[in-house]
Amino acid sequence: MQPKDYLAQPQGVAIYDPTRIIRSLNIFVAAANMNGITAHFVGTLTSLGVINWLNLQ
Repeated sequence: MQPKDYLAQPQGVAIYDPTRIIRSLNIFVAAANMNGITAHFVGTLTSLGVINWLNLQ
């Protein structure tokens, strides 16, 4: 399908086309990815804060 073909489809086509449906598993995978990224970011900030705190003493 060409990108312009999406504009020509009626609004309810996502109900009948299983490849266009957002499944609940996709939402859980996206949430898990965001949690992983956030956890790494917080861990990095915490370790940098501890290093900074130890260097001040």
